[in-house]
Amino acid sequence: PSSARALLLALALDGRGEAQARQQRYIAQQLDAETAEQASALVPHVDALEPEQRLPALFGAFPALRQLPREDRLRLMACLNGLLQREGQVSLHRYVLRKLAQVHLRDELQPAAREQRVSLDAVRADAQVLFSVLARHGHASEIDARRAYEAGMHALYPRVRPEFSTAAQWGPALDRALSRLDQLSPVGKEQLLEALLKTVTHDQRLTLGESELLRAVCATLHCPLPALLAPSTQPSVEPAPVI
Repeated sequence: PSSARALLLALALDGRGEAQARQQRYIAQQLDAETAEQASALVPHVDALEPEQRLPALFGAFPALRQLPREDRLRLMACLNGLLQREGQVSLHRYVLRKLAQVHLRDELQPAAREQRVSLDAVRADAQVLFSVLARHGHASEIDARRAYEAGMHALYPRVRPEFSTAAQWGPALDRALSRLDQLSPVGKEQLLEALLKTVTHDQRLTLGESELLRAVCATLHCPLPALLAPSTQPSVEPAPVI
């Protein structure tokens, strides 16, 4: 469990030089110096991973992380959230990592009550945030992103729908949107996921960023992965465009 905790934190570190040193000091303050040193020692190994190998490394650590005592797991999650928020604009990879860790480590400790069932009309603004972020991180140009957004949102809201737009600080907005979307009924979630796939497949390719974000969305909404991401399909995943 201790080495798995260090691996999770090493995967969450972002940046080089003083930025990374600042993050390591924060880990030592929130947890302890030994954990910070263990995470620092794993950084070269994490840096050597290909981008598509990082999520499998994270998933491989979850069984050991579940062995941590409840209080240690809560402290770890608090440290991870603080780590990701301290540097301002969060990267897509680090956002996905945090969401997946929340679902896999927190759900069984603090199971969320999802009895409330909201309609798709009630989460129109939340869907706008999700589809905009997904379209933006899957396409290099504004025009292509807007077209992909419209392809998906039209399936949910064929008559009236919000305009495509992405806030600079999109992470907190997406957090709030996913919390609301998790209150959809199973049928609503199925329709949402089908529409998301229309956005992803609009340009006939799947980027690594789209793949990772879809996994985080499905985990947060407690939905099964679509066939597009199932291991047996082995989709061709392309690097995310620079945006």
